[in-house]
Amino acid sequence: MFGVSLTRGALRWMGMQCSGLYWYTHGFNLRAIAALVLGIVPNLPGFLQTVAWPPNSVHPVFVGLYDFSWFVGVATASVAYMAMCRMRPIKTCMAA
Repeated sequence: MFGVSLTRGALRWMGMQCSGLYWYTHGFNLRAIAALVLGIVPNLPGFLQTVAWPPNSVHPVFVGLYDFSWFVGVATASVAYMAMCRMRPIKTCMAA
């Protein structure tokens, strides 16, 4: 009973109305997608050097970044997402 009452109370925040906490643009969180892309971009040159490109065709800095790609990607995406949320805060609208 307790779990059911929590579930019903949380439904109003699940994007069922335009003021919901999880309301996104046509079902997509565009800020998160942009942050994901920005987190991947610094790691691409090092990845391509490791997988396919001819040796020494990428600056060694990018190869070094690729050695720590998980940390670089998470840090870059986190900073980008926080910056986007600060520049344009989530606005709520009144449900009809």
